[in-house]
Amino acid sequence: MPRRRSFRIGNFVIEPERNLVTGPDGAATVEPKIMDVLCVLAERPGRVFSRAELIDRVWGTEFGADESLTRAISQLRKAFGDTRNEAHAIETISKRGYRLIAPILEAQISQDDRPEGIPAEAAGNAVQAHRILSWMTRRRRLWAVFGTGTILALFAAYRMFAPSPPEPPSVKPAAAFQQSQPDNIAVAVMPFENVAHDAGTSAIAQTLAENLIAALSHGSLVRISAGDSRSSVQVSRRDGTAGLRFAIQGSVQKSGTRLRVNVQIVDPARGDHLWTQTYERSYNGSLSEGDRLSSDIAAELYPPLLLAAKAELMRRPILSLVPWELNLIATWVPGGNEVFLAPHGKDGDWPQRRALAIDPKYAPAHATLAEYKSYHALFDPPSDTEATWADSDHHGTLAIDFAPFDADVLFHVATYYRFAGEREKALGMLRRVLVLQPSSLVARIDLPFVEGKCGRNQDDAILQLRALGSELSSRNPARWVVLSHLADLYLARGAFEQAREAAEQSRQIVRTTWTNITLAAALAELGRPKEAARIVAEARQEWPNLDFTYFATHTVPRWCLGGPRTNQVRGIFLHLATSEKSK
Repeated sequence: MPRRRSFRIGNFVIEPERNLVTGPDGAATVEPKIMDVLCVLAERPGRVFSRAELIDRVWGTEFGADESLTRAISQLRKAFGDTRNEAHAIETISKRGYRLIAPILEAQISQDDRPEGIPAEAAGNAVQAHRILSWMTRRRRLWAVFGTGTILALFAAYRMFAPSPPEPPSVKPAAAFQQSQPDNIAVAVMPFENVAHDAGTSAIAQTLAENLIAALSHGSLVRISAGDSRSSVQVSRRDGTAGLRFAIQGSVQKSGTRLRVNVQIVDPARGDHLWTQTYERSYNGSLSEGDRLSSDIAAELYPPLLLAAKAELMRRPILSLVPWELNLIATWVPGGNEVFLAPHGKDGDWPQRRALAIDPKYAPAHATLAEYKSYHALFDPPSDTEATWADSDHHGTLAIDFAPFDADVLFHVATYYRFAGEREKALGMLRRVLVLQPSSLVARIDLPFVEGKCGRNQDDAILQLRALGSELSSRNPARWVVLSHLADLYLARGAFEQAREAAEQSRQIVRTTWTNITLAAALAELGRPKEAARIVAEARQEWPNLDFTYFATHTVPRWCLGGPRTNQVRGIFLHLATSEKSK
């Protein structure tokens, strides 16, 4: 279709001939069809264009046009900052179509016409912010078992026909980005309230708060301080906007040998209580009991703290984010409610690549990239190539070189080693994580699992994981990781009913590919092929290339970490492949 001249929509400059949208936060090169949709809407601002008319004008009889239009409208909305509740540019008219509600002006593009702060050399190759915003809102956890650092790694899925974004920009805006806001999340731990107002409980409350500060300070994503008022956590960006800041407050009540501690995460700016949990324990005043309670609280509140930070970051323009923020939105955090019902696209590693384009030495992005690529290779045969594994190893090595004492980074690398089937490397890295960060719950969970996976005697690993699971509160999302690991251990030892039960309990908390295939294999061994086929169909919504014959012959040796039960597990998945084909 013919393209119109350049025009403006509010603070955005639209250049149809270049497929370029330039706004206050950067320039984005959009797909030609998406630009065509915008140009049709811009022909008559305010007029409602039906879906049929837009499809006819832009795609004609092209297959998949209906879904392509839905995606195009979604990406355009995000490009202009529209939300479901507030439209600034494109409005949906129920059962009728869409219209452009923002006024437009013709524009002659020159150096002076570009939005303030966007250099001319960057305008033509900046990232597609709207495309990634669409990706962020749909992606869910891409790693099946707590593979995202102390958090852990999100996430909302790609659309069926999600396009690949361009490479990160060749420009180097690192200085501007690094100056825009602090390099981590500011968290103030407030003095815990003494409910009973007695001297003994006051000492306990003070000790708990101090221990909590120490336990949380091991993580690189947060900056912890003690506070005596909410104002102590007011953090601002240098550009004047609010930085990420939260407060942790609580109360302590003691009755005899029982201690009750209530802990909350608060957003001081809004006054919102983002998370609360109550802990009740026997307490004899010993240092070890106080340390253990503080460690347990730190481990449980870390994920909701990161979820709160992610939620705030998702409201911000993607091009304004600095490396640590980009890496955080690229990871799934336990407790997230994302659902993955579509295949992965090719742009899943865009945030990490963007972070590394800004700072090539940013270790967390290298670590999560190694984990991400290796996880994909497990379930997508076309991704299981020497090039993929070489690239994963390259990023894992750089992560260790750049941050040898960062527990979050090293946990990601440990998970990459596990996906690669490197048992001893994974164990060594997990032990190193626990030296650096003793409160790392995910490392405590993964260590016995990696030690016992596909071993001849897995009893010790099972007992340790059961004990860990019993310590977790019913609201702790880490329980699904414990259950998922137990399901794998049971499957490898041939305890199929126990594997089924653990996998189904894990799926009640969160559904992952890893747990799905374990459940499907257990059901097939129990003579329940129809149920197994249903679970496999669900897994294939995420991984359409998943092939259990390939998985049995090529992936199981890594899945089993080279353990002595590898052949038995290979036979289990070959049986699943046969059972599936017979259907």
